[in-house]
Amino acid sequence: MQLRDFNLKLKQDFDRVDVLHWGHFVFLILACLFELIHGGGFFLGLFKITALLFFYRLYFKTKAQLYYSFWTFSFLLILFLLQKILATDISSVATLCTFSLIILAVEMYILSSPIYYPRVSWWEYDFRFRHDLKIKVTCDGEEYEGRLTDLRREAGCVNLFEEKEVGTQFLISLEGEHSNDTYTTEVMSKRRYSLGRPLNYGVRFIFKDNQAKNDFNRFCKFFHSERKDKRKLKLSKGNT
Repeated sequence: MQLRDFNLKLKQDFDRVDVLHWGHFVFLILACLFELIHGGGFFLGLFKITALLFFYRLYFKTKAQLYYSFWTFSFLLILFLLQKILATDISSVATLCTFSLIILAVEMYILSSPIYYPRVSWWEYDFRFRHDLKIKVTCDGEEYEGRLTDLRREAGCVNLFEEKEVGTQFLISLEGEHSNDTYTTEVMSKRRYSLGRPLNYGVRFIFKDNQAKNDFNRFCKFFHSERKDKRKLKLSKGNT
């Protein structure tokens, strides 16, 4: 049984995503109606609209619950929109589908942040090849061991077994080459995948000065180079 526990502090931003989601839905439905009016075949057009309504009913649910199947639905929708843009000879339909595609791309970019959809390689059980870093998290005077599994766009994902509230500040300390680096973060989202697994905290990095920002940029390069090195190590082990 898979349990989900997701709290979001960025309520206003998520409401904007709702507007975008409705936006590409409305433009696509209008495109289908234009196609129907301009002689695209009544029953075929009606079938397309009915299928789209069913598709979007499921699609809205994946977005509302932040299921990872949202990305499967999104890429299927991209293919459908591209097909309509390239195949139609009705300029209004092509224009409406183009608007829908642009809005969808903006929505996908916003939701690609670790705060909403962190990248977590649960399938990799060998910790030598896990795409994460061991960290220490200080919160409310207590220190915990955790893992940093994602780092993009000044946000990250922290895996921690301890339950903390959205809005809590984490002091993240690194090990190894960057052991002297400590970063202040704020918990923006919280997600629980299933019992027995750590919670995923979407965190936003807070920079007090330019030096902190420069240190973070340097750490980002290190984090992504580590991911590449682990990927290469796994491939080399698999070929031996």
